[in-house]
Amino acid sequence: MRFGCGVGVDAQMNAFAYGHWRKFVILYLIICGCLKGTLNVLKSCAKFPSLKRVVLTSSIAAVAYNKKPQTLDVVVDETWFTDHDLCRESNLWYVVLKKLAEDSAWKFVRENNIIDMVTTKPAMVIGPLLQPVLKTSAAAILHLIY
Repeated sequence: MRFGCGVGVDAQMNAFAYGHWRKFVILYLIICGCLKGTLNVLKSCAKFPSLKRVVLTSSIAAVAYNKKPQTLDVVVDETWFTDHDLCRESNLWYVVLKKLAEDSAWKFVRENNIIDMVTTKPAMVIGPLLQPVLKTSAAAILHLIY
């Protein structure tokens, strides 16, 4: 069975056990939803010629997960990107998703040459919690406090 969500993500499915199949479909739908959402926003922005620039809030996850040394003497620049294969092997799906969304946004901007886009990659987002579960940024701060 072959799937494609129309935004650069295809998947080939062979005979999987039901549990693996269900997990794959859920992951696939989340990825497609995120990529389509990102592209829908950019397509909407492109319809307004008065819009000069789009700022995409990505994540440090889009650049931090690779096999490069992370020591104080290493310079981190625009060549640093997350390694998709490493993240897939480690089941770091949030990281894969952030990188794929940013990649699809940059591809759209380059191919259409309509809008200017910049990205910001915050390491932490701090503020009121919108969900009942403690997420990564808030957990890191809480760990520092206690």
